Amino acid sequence: QPYFLVYPSSTQTNITNSGYETIAFGSETFDIGDNFASNAFTAPVTGKYHFSLNLRLDNLDTAAAYYNVSFNTSNRSHSNLFDGSIYPSDPLYSNFMMTVIADMDANDTANIKIFQNGGTSQTDINTQSTWYGYLLG
Repeated sequence: QPYFLVYPSSTQTNITNSGYETIAFGSETFDIGDNFASNAFTAPVTGKYHFSLNLRLDNLDTAAAYYNVSFNTSNRSHSNLFDGSIYPSDPLYSNFMMTVIADMDANDTANIKIFQNGGTSQTDINTQSTWYGYLLG
């Protein structure tokens, strides 16, 4: 039964404000089945996979039109937008959570990317962020 829990090994600073950036998950709490490497999960078998993300962003920029967090699998991208301008001033940190059920074939891959639309490249991905996933069946 594949099951993993990963987190960034260091803070990913000043994400780009003009394109998608892959979130770097360099440390593993566990990886049952050894299916996680190089910021991506590779499905060992065809099935439905549950993925959950708890993303801690530091130094958000209220001048950004929006942030888009995307689970990218070989079959489909699952995206979620949030508006950074909802805060009265640049917050020191904010947590963003997302859960996806993804249909994956054997050897399909999944990774997570973030896109900041406009503003200043000042947002950081904190090491308290986590991504976990497992095979539902």
